Amino acid sequence: MKLSSLELWRLSDELSVTDAAILISGNNPSEKVMRYDEDGRGIRDNNGVCEEYQRTDYDGFDPVFKALRTAIFSNKLKATLGAKARNPQFNYGEYGNPEVLYGEGEIEISFDVLIRASDYSASIYTNRRIDNLSNASKVYVLDEPDWKETMVDVGDLKDWLDDRGLYPEFFFPHGKAESFRDKTHPRYSAKLACAVAAWEAVERAQPKKSVKETITAWVNNNAVSFGMAGDTGIVPKLSVEDVAKVVNWAILGGATPTNIETEAKTEIADVNNFYVEGSPDLKEEIPF
Repeated sequence: MKLSSLELWRLSDELSVTDAAILISGNNPSEKVMRYDEDGRGIRDNNGVCEEYQRTDYDGFDPVFKALRTAIFSNKLKATLGAKARNPQFNYGEYGNPEVLYGEGEIEISFDVLIRASDYSASIYTNRRIDNLSNASKVYVLDEPDWKETMVDVGDLKDWLDDRGLYPEFFFPHGKAESFRDKTHPRYSAKLACAVAAWEAVERAQPKKSVKETITAWVNNNAVSFGMAGDTGIVPKLSVEDVAKVVNWAILGGATPTNIETEAKTEIADVNNFYVEGSPDLKEEIPF
């Protein structure tokens, strides 16, 4: 199955603030538009190729972007800042330009340096090698970060959205996660989370297997992902049985069903698997 360009963005552990704002507003950061001059003609580079830039003119982009920017500046959302900068001196041919600040906000020049800064590191990258700043006591930096180079961790971003009760589809394709599914919740129960997932996944018995056997097989294959494995990495057999007992809805017993070929027969079989409280035909005790 080929993934769409939007789905491929889920591979990223970090996103630029611009990309994050586009995704939160329900759009695709991969979309680009052409650049046009004042006469409406497409601007082309030296090779005759039309220049393109990333779209940001989406409904909802502006309020999302401003919220992210404010959250980063107020330290409510961690980010690795990226800013455009330059050396204090640069040369064109035999002439040298002196140190000078180009006014409010600085400007970006051809010899640009990208500074990345966070709470754990600060690095300078340039199109000219700089091992240290011995030749330059300072750099001039644009006072506004480059938001296409400023990165946020996807996990931190999702926590920030969750704190605000917002669950955009890209980051939360299944909507808000119930508390019992949250592994960081202080009352997280691996058996409970696995049992609910098994109940959602197993709709009927597999051919020539009982409902309980089908559930047991599913739990054996998935229990580790819910944290049910012990220190050895092996899920205890008793834990698997506990979950299977809770999920099993066919508690009246009876012969193991054979392969049900039609949907109609399946529906009838499911309807017949009911439990009436106090039934004398109960084969197993309710496991809770």
